[in-house]
Amino acid sequence: MAISSLSSPSGARVSSVTVKNKVLKTPCFFLPTSRGTVPHLTPDNVEEFDIPALYVGLEDCLDRLEASPILTNEGTIKKWIAAPSVQPTLLAPRRTSPLPSVSAGQSHINIVTASGAKKLTNDLYIKAVLKLCPELVIPLNDTPTSPPGVKRKPKIVERSVNWTTELLLALKATDAFNTTKVFFPVPDLDTQYLTPIFQFFQENQLANNIAGLAFSNNVNPLPADLVGLPRLSIQKFESPLEILKCIQRGIDIIVPDMITQATDAGVALTFSFPPPSKDVLNSKIELGLDMWDERFATDMEPLQSGCVCKTCRRYKRAYVRHLLQARELVAWILLQLYVYIKEHGKES
Repeated sequence: MAISSLSSPSGARVSSVTVKNKVLKTPCFFLPTSRGTVPHLTPDNVEEFDIPALYVGLEDCLDRLEASPILTNEGTIKKWIAAPSVQPTLLAPRRTSPLPSVSAGQSHINIVTASGAKKLTNDLYIKAVLKLCPELVIPLNDTPTSPPGVKRKPKIVERSVNWTTELLLALKATDAFNTTKVFFPVPDLDTQYLTPIFQFFQENQLANNIAGLAFSNNVNPLPADLVGLPRLSIQKFESPLEILKCIQRGIDIIVPDMITQATDAGVALTFSFPPPSKDVLNSKIELGLDMWDERFATDMEPLQSGCVCKTCRRYKRAYVRHLLQARELVAWILLQLYVYIKEHGKES
């Protein structure tokens, strides 16, 4: 897996990556899941709209650690997510927006499951990867939910290198070595702390099997031999502007919780990029429509004029608002379909 870095006027890397014989044009996004499902979308929706890939946080399914059903029962990850079997999946230790947890140790991180805080060891995580066989995986990594102290920073880097090496060795000993691709977790630290990681790529032959880089926040300056690797960001986005800034910094793939958060809030995102051609310097353009607002009670326009998605073709703003007011689940389904189709550029 590699990417041809083609710079656009905006600074974005416009190219493509291949995942499971599926060519993805970059920049693109993977959809986060919640306990094995894409929020508000049924499996037939997921199949119909050709979602690039799904992000699965293992802590969602480890209520009982090694005794959890996902590990004790037969079947790969395809049997545990509500999506077609051909859908590529990215497995990671934690959710895209994890709850705060305490410090990690030399062989474990702390996760927050539905039954409370647990210690996830690298041995158990590797066991899960070998059993579930995802197409893509981010190794266990020590990513603090608060700024780390000076003493912890070198330990974070050391753990990334050691845990990734252990995972690669385990994969190499099985048939999964050729089917499960690894994204190396790059800590959000100053470049001066990342020297052991750069040395890993230069000196360790296992580094040849790294398919990409996973960033939790900022993209640090990289050596020339790492520029061609796909870059994935799992940072939390609060606005479309943050997504654009992330892409401008050289990220190829994002995992935006913002889409589902907007749907949960009953907001129909209406922003577009590039912006409208008309003069907008002195006018205010809404990023989204709050469909709970009374002004949509009798509005017979689609969510967005010109949109070809199923929601906009068949339903009006007033009807979507009525469904929200009635707390009908189909309201959130229609909003999620609309937002996904609009932001991914697919037609339903």
